[in-house]
Amino acid sequence: MNKKVLSISAVLLAVIIVLLIIDSTLDRPIVTNKIIKAIYPDWDPEKKKGLKDEETAQQGQEDLSAQEQGGMDEPPSVDIPTYSESRTPMMQAVMKGDEKKLMELMNSDSSGINKQDLLGFTALNLAVYMGKEQAVKTLLIGGANPNIPDVNGMTPTAHASRQERLNLAKLLLERGANPNKPNNEGQTPLMIAAHYGHEDLAELLLHNNANVNVKDKLGRTALIEASANGYTKIVLSLLSLGADKTARDNVGQTAQDYAFRFGHEDIAEILSGQQAEDGTVVGEPMPEAPVDTQTPAQPLLNQPVPTTPAAPAQTQPMQAQPVPQQQNQQPTQFRSNLQ
Repeated sequence: MNKKVLSISAVLLAVIIVLLIIDSTLDRPIVTNKIIKAIYPDWDPEKKKGLKDEETAQQGQEDLSAQEQGGMDEPPSVDIPTYSESRTPMMQAVMKGDEKKLMELMNSDSSGINKQDLLGFTALNLAVYMGKEQAVKTLLIGGANPNIPDVNGMTPTAHASRQERLNLAKLLLERGANPNKPNNEGQTPLMIAAHYGHEDLAELLLHNNANVNVKDKLGRTALIEASANGYTKIVLSLLSLGADKTARDNVGQTAQDYAFRFGHEDIAEILSGQQAEDGTVVGEPMPEAPVDTQTPAQPLLNQPVPTTPAAPAQTQPMQAQPVPQQQNQQPTQFRSNLQ
């Protein structure tokens, strides 16, 4: 009899345990909650669940905000599907290279020609960014504004300068593009061309009234950018049009300081007033010797030999020349906010 009772008790206990396990897996446990409530009278399962849901929703919102913020900091991309819905039909035609469709849209309704997507791109900025020359011509003829920047402050001219699209830059400047409009870091198209060594683009901008002495947010000029990166031809062009070689950046460094630091000795000599290799004097020319108008100049070979012997030259011991001390605040590596 006792064995039969024990067997029945064991079976009932097993069933209870199974039911409790099943009950605990439910969204709203009944038995489990009552047991916990009996032990902890102040326990509220609904309040606990609400707090957990609220924390989960808040964490999700923070992750979404961080993701969106990170997307804005990335370089503009024309293939990000997140922004595809914000692009106009004109932008879509530019991306697909469909010139016929673009012309149809221009002829039917060109009122949205300067509309921007979520990255701040207009159809013109997008066409320059992708190097679509025919689309650039069509949009400019249709009245597209060449000076609308994207979210990073980059105008179509700045994108053309960075990607070395010389023909597109010419088209933009002919249609009234501003060569001195800076981006969010204060860099003009000329600074961008000087940084990347795009000589033809720098020349084009210089001959279209680009300001040679404007500074970015780090206090750097186009001359500093070209000198630090070793682009001699751009340095000569900038100096010939009045670039200030004494201008200092925010840490007190000049273009010559950067040229010395990064081993561009030819540029450092040019900036110090030495003659360039092509024979033109750059910077401060050497003073000319005074001309004696009273005594006529005689050929060197016809000058009389002095009768008194010259005093023997005394040899002086060679002394080491003092090395000029450089300023303390010198970067170990040229870091430009263009990179």
